[in-house]
Amino acid sequence: MYNLKIALENNDTTAISDALAGLRDVQDTFENLLAETGIRMNRIEVARNNMVATEENLLSCIENISQPDLIDAISELSMVETALSSSTSVLGSILTESLLNYI
Repeated sequence: MYNLKIALENNDTTAISDALAGLRDVQDTFENLLAETGIRMNRIEVARNNMVATEENLLSCIENISQPDLIDAISELSMVETALSSSTSVLGSILTESLLNYI
């Protein structure tokens, strides 16, 4: 910037052109760095969104494991009780017939 100021004060067109070329190079460097920063910020945002989605899925899985559906649990218990009762009844009739046959 200082060289550009001096060149402008001295009306030196060659020095002005050189200084402007240097400023363009600096501008290109800043634009490239800004683009890289934007890309990195996008990657961070995608990673953060993935982490949030993973956390929600994990919490949902934990909730499903730790809090079973009460209606399903009662229904399954009822079916097991019915099967146990039927098995006990059948076993009782078989054992009664078998013992009577031997007496």
